[in-house]
Amino acid sequence: MKDYQLSEKIIGNTTHYYATFISPENEEITEEIDKSVYDIIDESQKSMSSQARTDRRYGVCSFDESIGEQEIDNEEEMTEFLLSAVYENIDELSDVQKRRINSYFFKGMTYKEIAEAEHICFSTIRESIQSAVLIIKAKKYL
Repeated sequence: MKDYQLSEKIIGNTTHYYATFISPENEEITEEIDKSVYDIIDESQKSMSSQARTDRRYGVCSFDESIGEQEIDNEEEMTEFLLSAVYENIDELSDVQKRRINSYFFKGMTYKEIAEAEHICFSTIRESIQSAVLIIKAKKYL
């Protein structure tokens, strides 16, 4: 189950709305919720799913997904590790790749937004950023 599950039940002539989730004690809890709350959660869930599909289609991912997985539990340590990977190896990149890495990872722009800003095609941006990430990965892990 996801963090929660929405469901509807018709009892008599009335529709009842429920949210089911797992408590911190690992118990499944089902609560009846108001239709307006149900609709908001349902719409939010659909919106997040749609955004995830769009992100996958356009190759959008977070920096830690791109640079590689590390066994670091502390978020602060992970941030330091990722930033050090970029800063230590940024000189290996061309000026164009540096600019695109900065736009993508630090400014939060999508491939499409960068392509529009640079007046070039989406695939060129994607390939440039992916190539830069491979260079950073290779330097960091060798």
